[in-house]
Amino acid sequence: MQIFRSNLKLGKFRTLLKNLSKDQKDLVKSCGFGTKRFDVHSRTVNLQNGSSFVLNPFTVHQILGIPLGGRKISTRASKLVKDVIIDDTGTATVAPTVDHLFSLLNSELTGEKFVRIFMLIALAIFLCPTSYGSASSH
Repeated sequence: MQIFRSNLKLGKFRTLLKNLSKDQKDLVKSCGFGTKRFDVHSRTVNLQNGSSFVLNPFTVHQILGIPLGGRKISTRASKLVKDVIIDDTGTATVAPTVDHLFSLLNSELTGEKFVRIFMLIALAIFLCPTSYGSASSH
């Protein structure tokens, strides 16, 4: 029997969201978080302005720019992306731990650097957690 393991830490992510400053919450909302509602049964995203769209391969392609039609998705981050992550996190590695990313957050951190750190945390905890508790640059 296989054992399933995950580093999904929803409680930690929820605590993070509760502790954000108003400016930080506004930045998170400006990235599209907190403004969409997803209906699982119809695969429909309902926006606050009354618009909606069905989530399918074409809309994912349109929104995220993920290749459509069998083209390969790059699985390696560019050197530029890696350098930005290293610079923002102050680590020598492009896979900072979730705990390290949390240690970088404070109420004064705003702007693009806050957004990048928040997205790394969201990716590492919620959107695509790794088995090793770090945010992958890829």
